Amino acid sequence: MNKGVRNETKEVMLMYSEEIERFIEERNYVLTPEECNLLMDVNTNTQISNMKYFCANNEYHISTDDGYYFIFRVE
Repeated sequence: MNKGVRNETKEVMLMYSEEIERFIEERNYVLTPEECNLLMDVNTNTQISNMKYFCANNEYHISTDDGYYFIFRVE
């Protein structure tokens, strides 16, 4: 994972797609709301091209410009 930056108001998480994949896997595909917000910040993770939320099964689906596709839940 790239070091990232911390400013006065929030932490910034910079990750390549393979690092995002590992981050989600390490958490067994269940993220906290804070982790989800950091992950889905398209200003820092610019490879994210599409995000969808499916309320029927409480899943987030994210696709990237470099061909990755992630599915996870937030609890």
